[in-house]
Amino acid sequence: MTAIHDSTLTSFGLSTTAPGTVTATNGSITQAGFTIDTPVILGTAGSDTIASSPSALYVFGYGGNDTLNSNGQAAALLGGSGSDTFVMTNIAASAVPDGNILDFEVGADTIDLTDFSLNGFSDLNITLNTEGVTGSFASITNGTAV
Repeated sequence: MTAIHDSTLTSFGLSTTAPGTVTATNGSITQAGFTIDTPVILGTAGSDTIASSPSALYVFGYGGNDTLNSNGQAAALLGGSGSDTFVMTNIAASAVPDGNILDFEVGADTIDLTDFSLNGFSDLNITLNTEGVTGSFASITNGTAV
């Protein structure tokens, strides 16, 4: 699913063409007359493994079968095209929310919840949230993290 990926890149003034190496940079977005610099991590057109950093607000995988790790940060993860794996970190004791997946593609992408030590799918609380947003969004927790 590249539509959300590419439109988000262009809204930050970033190229939809992947760089040659994994790159940390700043994008900028203008809303309500204010321009805000936004730290981002950009993957390549190949298959990358990228862990979010404390300063990155967005992680873009571009093409390939990427592994994007939230690393306990509140970054927005966008895999781009390919079969991507989103690794979520259990930070129940932290006040910082874990990452958000913005372009999950059913049948292609996976979410790795290994860090949560779940006994099964029934251990998860899944809440669909469509209020005030375009599309369908779900909040998935293990009963301890919000």
